[in-house]
Amino acid sequence: MKLLFENWRKYLNEVTLDQASERLFYHDVRGAQGKTIIKMVKGVIWKVAKFLPEYGRFSTIRDNQKYIEILSYFVSTAIWNTVAWLDLEDGEKGTALNWLISLLKKDEDLALKLVMGVNDSMSQKVYSDLVNTGSKVRPIQLRHRDLSPMSNKGSSYSSWNKIDTYKVIEQSYDLLKMDPKDIETENPGVWEQYKKYRRNMGDHEFQTRPFKDWFTTTQLNRIVGATVAQGTVDGIIGQMPGQDLRRILEKFFHYQEFMPEKDLYKIESIPKLYDVVEKADDEIAAHQEKQLYLDAEEGTEIFRNDNYIMIAALHNKGAACQLGKGTDWCTAAPGLDYFSTYYNPDDPLIFIQLQPDGNKFQFHYGTEQFMDANDAPLDHEDAMELHVAVAQTDIPNKYPQIGEYLESTLGITTTMTPRQAQEKSDAYGITPSGYNTDTEFDLQREPE
Repeated sequence: MKLLFENWRKYLNEVTLDQASERLFYHDVRGAQGKTIIKMVKGVIWKVAKFLPEYGRFSTIRDNQKYIEILSYFVSTAIWNTVAWLDLEDGEKGTALNWLISLLKKDEDLALKLVMGVNDSMSQKVYSDLVNTGSKVRPIQLRHRDLSPMSNKGSSYSSWNKIDTYKVIEQSYDLLKMDPKDIETENPGVWEQYKKYRRNMGDHEFQTRPFKDWFTTTQLNRIVGATVAQGTVDGIIGQMPGQDLRRILEKFFHYQEFMPEKDLYKIESIPKLYDVVEKADDEIAAHQEKQLYLDAEEGTEIFRNDNYIMIAALHNKGAACQLGKGTDWCTAAPGLDYFSTYYNPDDPLIFIQLQPDGNKFQFHYGTEQFMDANDAPLDHEDAMELHVAVAQTDIPNKYPQIGEYLESTLGITTTMTPRQAQEKSDAYGITPSGYNTDTEFDLQREPE
């Protein structure tokens, strides 16, 4: 009865991702929407302008509605990025997004760090681009400005007027606000680029991509840079690694039954969420250990297993759960079915375990996800030696999609001799995260 009540309460508390997104700032045919975020941004800007007048003339932003909207739009982008791509059900994503927006609304310090982080990241990117751009293609207000760092006027980012950032962005932002059917007459140059893009796509699914989606990705996001356009809340405020909050939110929902506090809305801060999830670690580990997966052996296709490394392709949920014990991978979470989301018979999940230290990695080439046991992505350099090890098995021959990725994207040819592979690996100077260098496996050694 208690479990039934908790499930019913969870159902009542859930909102869809679309419903929660209505609190973010955006434009549609009705005009500006999302009062929660724009109100939060206005509050931060007002306080900075009043109490930190030396910080970049924020009174100008405070008094310019368009600049407030631009900042609110990209703050909303960071909040959306934190939640939208999680391996969660739609209602769980909506709940997570709603919770995060509510935190920012209540926690002035968190809101300040996010708003200022977005503003600073945009300003640095715009300034850097202008310094390296000819004056004739700059916005007309900035064409006569000496932006050279070597200028005798002492021009540098520290003296850069952050308001000029918004002068650069506003023209593109105005296009985003317009009804797409008016773009052709208002800005035929941009519309022609869009039509050319669609022609080049041919029959590809992106051929029907809406103008706003195309323009945001190819134009506006380039101006502000990847730190903002692809950033997450925790990545921008710099309190924790960029993927950590996302990983913790996934773990909270995947193992919600073991959480000492199951209602996300009752968790009052990001650090407290970390504490809640950490307290559940022992129960989660015990639960994973007790599970018996009778079809695990059938679903494990081993390509190498010796004293140095184990490499296998996983073909069913049982294999993913059995070999994924002790990890945070969503594909290994009992009772959930994220394995089927990723699994493709022609592009299976690749499991890697280093011997004898036991460090585990899960690679999925189709989605370019190369994760450690904490479900955090490996740096490219850290992953490279493991890619080379995969290439030295029969995986590229049996699964040509993986072989194509290794050869075309990473430059690892499947015809490399073990010595050539080792030389390419050595060129990266790689020590994977958590790797025990005392037991480094030797790629020159043929698999047993």
